[in-house]
Amino acid sequence: MDEELVMDFFELSERYMIDELKAVCDGFLGSTLTLDNCIKLFEVTEIYDAPLLKKEALLFFKRNLKKITERKDFEDLPKSSYIQIKRIQWESQEINF
Repeated sequence: MDEELVMDFFELSERYMIDELKAVCDGFLGSTLTLDNCIKLFEVTEIYDAPLLKKEALLFFKRNLKKITERKDFEDLPKSSYIQIKRIQWESQEINF
């Protein structure tokens, strides 16, 4: 299945309140996370209520934080998304005294 097509279905499911379709799209998009689409898909969680996708995206960020924060599109994130990801980065750093 194509990610763009699923995004279209996701938008329609939100618009017409089709919860079952929305849940399927939410789960599918969470399974397609890559370095190339993770920031875009995380932004989707800010637009739509997508708890599975958000959970998977946050886990993906934890596993790939360094590579993600070095990307140009990371700097273009909305402020709220940027803060959430930076919080993950701060929490994952060990404090050495």
